Amino acid sequence: MAQRFETFATLPPLSHAQILAQVGYVLTEGFIPSIEFAENPNNNDFYWQPWPLDAAIRLDAAGQAKPLAPEAISAQLDACSARHPYAFVRLNGYCAQKRNTALSFVAKTPLEGQVL
Repeated sequence: MAQRFETFATLPPLSHAQILAQVGYVLTEGFIPSIEFAENPNNNDFYWQPWPLDAAIRLDAAGQAKPLAPEAISAQLDACSARHPYAFVRLNGYCAQKRNTALSFVAKTPLEGQVL
């Protein structure tokens, strides 16, 4: 039986352009993005390892953080997937006003691109 995770679970894997569109939505809605990964997620284990987004944050000349770009977040998704090739990688969008996760989906799977 195949595992199903969060939003878009019944759809085929998202393309790069579709992932960029979802990252853009997270940023335009003002959600706080986060990336997490887990090698063996199951229904009893809700803890996923966080992936730091420090490399995606750029500072301007005054030392203030520039707004994140969808390409920078997408590059971090790819970096996390490359670093942990046997892990599921998901993107979360946290709404600080409502204090909950507004969007969460698995962006990369360990079997993506392989024929079983």
